[in-house]
Amino acid sequence: MNFNFLATPRIVCQSGGLGQLGRLAQGLSVRRAFVITDPGI
Repeated sequence: MNFNFLATPRIVCQSGGLGQLGRLAQGLSVRRAFVITDPGI
């Protein structure tokens, strides 16, 4: 199997991490984000 993988520069994995999304996105000058959350992680 062949594949390419480009790791994201930042992964936030902590309780309440979603609350940081606006500040983190603003610092990266992004307009849209793809967010995956799971209460079981």
